[in-house]
Amino acid sequence: MKRIINSRVESPSPLLQELYSQLIQNRLKLSILGAKLSTLRSSIQDVEKKLKKLPLIEQEYLNLERDYKVKQNLYTVLVQKYEELKLSAASMETNTPQIIDPPHVPDVPSKPEKKLTLGIGGVTGLFLGIISVFLREVTDRKIRTVDELQELVRVPVLVNAKDDQKRAVKTILSHIFVNYPSHKLVLVSSPDDIQSVDNAYRIICEVLEEASINFDTVDLWREESLKLVQTLENAIEEKLSKNEYLIIKAPDFKSSYDSMIVSKKVHGLILTLRLNSSGKSELVRTLALLEENNIELYGILVM
Repeated sequence: MKRIINSRVESPSPLLQELYSQLIQNRLKLSILGAKLSTLRSSIQDVEKKLKKLPLIEQEYLNLERDYKVKQNLYTVLVQKYEELKLSAASMETNTPQIIDPPHVPDVPSKPEKKLTLGIGGVTGLFLGIISVFLREVTDRKIRTVDELQELVRVPVLVNAKDDQKRAVKTILSHIFVNYPSHKLVLVSSPDDIQSVDNAYRIICEVLEEASINFDTVDLWREESLKLVQTLENAIEEKLSKNEYLIIKAPDFKSSYDSMIVSKKVHGLILTLRLNSSGKSELVRTLALLEENNIELYGILVM
């Protein structure tokens, strides 16, 4: 650049001299602009570095602000506690208790009236016991004992099969054979307990097989047997033509009305129930239905 500036242009043309002069000025400007550009690039790099640090600075600011709020709340709570303690201290100073009547030790130790306490406790316990027994009897809906069953209903035969089920079944079958010799259609059902029906039905079949009595069965719990309800009379005639007796197992009266329909088409009925399971109201309701429809009840088996 210095060489260009210091060089002499020997030319007779003034235009050429003017162009060389402009070239020199432009090169000077270019050098100056290059220096400014370098300075600007350096400034831009500094700004970019600061911008990269901005998220860290912002995060640090948020942390400081959060700490500030926490400490401010803590300060507020401490000031409040301090004021409360000041009020408490002031109230304790103003409300100092004064002894009006000094305490004294009694000559005779005090004690509760033991006899009165025992008497009240005994009467209360007896009264509560009577009430609890009364409430239990009133709210108890289950049949608990055979004696309770005998007081509740009056039936021709009441057999407890808990000790010897086969013997109990033989007893009620003998009652049917002796007192109802023409009855060949026997229904086995229960007021509300199908398990007792299953047990009685199974044992009745075993007893008849052991006695070599020709009989057939109908299980109305089975799906294909439910269709027999509508055509039961034809089914009964068909089965009785080939057998001496027909034993029908029906659902309990509480869960199915089919038992009532079937019971009107048979000669008689054996009811089964279980102690501590069968309900009093269900038994009474079933017996009332049987009496209203003139259905013969052979007896009750307590399984």
